[in-house]
Order: sequence, then C-alpha cells, then structure tokens
Amino acid sequence: SSEHAVIGGELTPEGLYPATGALRAMGQFFCTGTLIAPDTVLTAAHCLEPLFLGNEIPGFTLALNANNAPAAQVVAGLSALQHPSFDIFANITPGVGQFFDIGLLRLAEPIADVPFGSLPSHAQAAALVAGASLEIVGYGLVTVDGQTAGVKHHGAADLTEVGDFELLVARPGQQQNCNGDSGGPAYLSVDGELELVGVVSRAPDDNPTCDHGGVDTRVDAYLDWVEQNVTLPCGSGSMEPCIVDEAPGGSCSVAAGHGRSPERDVLVGLFGALAGLWVRRRRGA
Repeated sequence: SSEHAVIGGELTPEGLYPATGALRAMGQFFCTGTLIAPDTVLTAAHCLEPLFLGNEIPGFTLALNANNAPAAQVVAGLSALQHPSFDIFANITPGVGQFFDIGLLRLAEPIADVPFGSLPSHAQAAALVAGASLEIVGYGLVTVDGQTAGVKHHGAADLTEVGDFELLVARPGQQQNCNGDSGGPAYLSVDGELELVGVVSRAPDDNPTCDHGGVDTRVDAYLDWVEQNVTLPCGSGSMEPCIVDEAPGGSCSVAAGHGRSPERDVLVGLFGALAGLWVRRRRGA
C-alpha cells in the first residue's frame, strides 16, 4: 500500500508550517523537527541517538524538499541534547506511557525571520482532550518499499487518547504519521493560535503498517525541561506575550514579572536495520 509522508496528506506549500523542517546527517534526510527558538530545534530523542549517528551532529533545513536542499539552506548542528531519562532500549508497553522521547538540536547559527513553533503553556494544555483535531506535519516515507522520502507533507487527525506524558494521534483511516515523520509536530489550535503539543515518537504497537495511529510525546509534560535548556520566544511556553514599546527605538519584551528571563539511503537503512534490535515501533527515519 502507498504510505505518504503524513499518510494521505498533502504537499505543504511554501509558507505553511514554516518552522517545521528536516534533520540531515550523512548527507541525507532522516527525521523531522521544528524550530522553537532561533538556534534550537525540537525533535524526538531517538532522532539524536548516538547509536545511529555516531559522533555526527545533524544539520537542519527548512527546505520543502530536504533531499535536494542546497548547502546554503542547511544549517549545521552544534550540539544534541536528549532528555536525560531517555533510554533507547527501554521496554515500553503498547499504547501511551512514558518514554521520554524528546530532544533538542542546537544549531551552529541562528535562523532569522521565521515564525517559531509555539509551545503550549500548562494552562493551554487543558485543551488536550480526546476528539480534538490536530494538524500534523512531517517529511516521512512516500511508499512502504522505501522509495523517496524527505518532502514536507501535512494533514489532520483526531487526538484519540490523552496520557500524562504521551498522546495517541489519529484513528484508522485518518491522515497520520509514518517512518521519517519522527520528531515532527502535532499542532492544536488554542484560542486561534497553533500550539505545538506533540512530537512524533513511535507506533502504538508492533504493527508496522502506519494505518492505526501513532504515539506522540506530550510537549507540555516536558516544558520545564525544555525551558531549562532553551530561552523560548515571547508567548511560547511559560513566556508571556510580548509587549511592544511604542516609543521611538522601542523593542519587544516580556511583561515585567512574568515568564522566564530572556538571558539565557545510508541513515534510513541504518534505522531500518537496527529496528529489530531496538524496538520495532519507533517512527524514526
């Protein structure tokens, strides 16, 4: 059967979901991620796993086709940070649970003039209820036999189960994620704004068909950890909306007393070959 990057999804046009891009290593695409600050990409921890990457730090591109992105559009990675409790060999049970599958890719240079993916505050996360409609984005496989991946697609799916640390996304027959969409976002509209509520982690069981939903890491459950390591833009996470100083030369700042201080075919084949050794349910490249 045909498996599109975001199965049943649509090609993403320029300007839609502008913060979501692709991770590249060993000269090719292998995972998805979203820019949440000028120099930081939110992705899945398993996309940053040294077992797969060795000592290489992935690069990041916002090109719609990550396969032929010119070198000028690929920003080198500076460092990779997996959640400290993530264990690629952890024994996880079917369905939602806690796998700590969340990571941060720090870029060697900031990316300017891009609307960053906004993370939900703990209060906004109250909108995570079964039946809510999510928007999903990714660069995953186009066909089940491993033909070309690496082109951005998007779709819509229901939030079917809400766990304390993970989300079950999509019902059978709906648009949904598949291999290569790992690290990609699930967006929820909260008060008219898209909030990045989920990061693609794995399938809900050992069935590899990508037709009965997927498990996302719940972003708000790890918001404190993210904010310990990233200075998020105004309005993202616990940061209050920006207040613009209308005086000449004024700048954007956080309302006083609120929020945090603003200081602060090789690889795809490798993932497939190691899938049995690891756990067959991961949604990596």
